[in-house]
Amino acid sequence: MKMMSTARLASAMAMAALLAACSDQPMPLAPANRVLTPNSTTIAAAGEGELQLCKTGNGSGTFTFSYTLYLRSDSSFISSGTTSVAIGSCVTLVQLPTVGNDRQFATITETNIPANWSVAGITATNTTPIPIQWGPPVVDIANATVTNAGIANDIGSTVTFDNLYTPPPQGCTYTQGYWKTHSLAGSAKYDPTWALLPGGLGSSTTFFWSGQTYLQVFNTPPAGNSYYQLAYQYMAAELNILGGADPTAAAAAMASAKTLFLTYTPAQVAALPKSSSVRAQFLSLAGTLDKYNNGLIGPGHCGN
Repeated sequence: MKMMSTARLASAMAMAALLAACSDQPMPLAPANRVLTPNSTTIAAAGEGELQLCKTGNGSGTFTFSYTLYLRSDSSFISSGTTSVAIGSCVTLVQLPTVGNDRQFATITETNIPANWSVAGITATNTTPIPIQWGPPVVDIANATVTNAGIANDIGSTVTFDNLYTPPPQGCTYTQGYWKTHSLAGSAKYDPTWALLPGGLGSSTTFFWSGQTYLQVFNTPPAGNSYYQLAYQYMAAELNILGGADPTAAAAAMASAKTLFLTYTPAQVAALPKSSSVRAQFLSLAGTLDKYNNGLIGPGHCGN
């Protein structure tokens, strides 16, 4: 058998590495500048005695729910809890024994729905027809809730919440607080615009000569240092522009700020006297970009 040439071997190894890297990538959330087609995931029916909670949607991500279980005979409380469900998947909330007559019903509510997402529909289906005296499940889309979802040892129920991602208005801006909390390490739902920063490192991108990442800069209190006051607004404006906001009103300030960040470190700016013209320039540019990010100049604020 002939040996593979060095060039062909190197090529094969490179392709294998690329395929492996791609297979490890998570499915992104719906970005602000794309309209996705509806999710076509098929949800499997619940088994007998099973209360199943499912999630569909036109993007990807994991959503949170609260639920409460009651006894069918006298509506007495059984238990309550919270759970998370990813789009295209289901979780089992209850699995009753196959014997006995332990009839129950549930109230399920989707909570903490992220910005730009809404509940488009809620369905509840059963494995077999439910007794007429139970009444049908009651769907309240406005409050993201379904009540009276019934199960028994021989009746299963599948409740499916369908979520819709609606892109925000094109060409608008968010504040620095939005971008800080919507990073991968933030307290709110991740905004994939972060991934558009040069280098593909998102909030782990190094910010000029600061020796810190974008996220570390966002998490550093200014403590009177005008470097950080400008950095907050610069990073927010950069992300807004990457997200599709018209850059015209911020272009000159962004160019001047970039020159400053390529010249000074945080420590150097902190050492400047309060009367320094350089410090004044940092503060002036921060004010301009703050107005841009808040929608006082430029395309306007997104409203979230």
